Amino acid sequence: MTMVPPFRVVAACIVAASLSACATTHQGHESAVDLAGTANVGEAALQAGTPRIASNVAKAILARSPKDAEALTIASTAAWQEDRIPEAISYGKRAVAVAPNSAEARLALGRALDHRNPGKARQEFAAAYRLAPGNLAAAIDYGVACAQNGDAEKAITVLRRAVREHPDSKDARFDLALALSISGRHADAMQAVRILQAMASRQGAPALYMRGICIDGERAGHD
Repeated sequence: MTMVPPFRVVAACIVAASLSACATTHQGHESAVDLAGTANVGEAALQAGTPRIASNVAKAILARSPKDAEALTIASTAAWQEDRIPEAISYGKRAVAVAPNSAEARLALGRALDHRNPGKARQEFAAAYRLAPGNLAAAIDYGVACAQNGDAEKAITVLRRAVREHPDSKDARFDLALALSISGRHADAMQAVRILQAMASRQGAPALYMRGICIDGERAGHD
């Protein structure tokens, strides 16, 4: 899956302030914190790598608006990040029921289902990809699911498009290399890995994606 880089430290202060405002709001009165704005704080908490805070924000919203699709999606993703899979699936299903045309809700449910029901997860990722074909996360999750479910050719098609549209995405290039390897196209896979190595070298970063990876017997990384 695509890993989101840590958010600025100031995000924690924003989250804390929002939670405090939510806690002091009485039911039946208009909140000082807009629901949409609060949901944005939940998203920021997910990106900051603090799913417990994101979960608390989402549940504060759901206490007032139980069918808020964005809050349900955040709650599902937060539970998934903390490996609370049954809870993640439950929130994900509720999010999709409320907003069947939401790519984010479909992605959240797909991720929650991935280890327990990979076939169903692929269906959710496929739906997300159809709804938002330009969404990098949807393309990567769908491409990886295709490869994991034995459809390397579809994975290659999806991931190649992702690389064309997002040429700086190491995740898309890495997963494309794996799909190419699975399909037996080892020369193409090694070429994809070499591009990753060149990208890492240009950016002055260690080639983390290539370390320890072997494709067709050739070591792809540098120790």
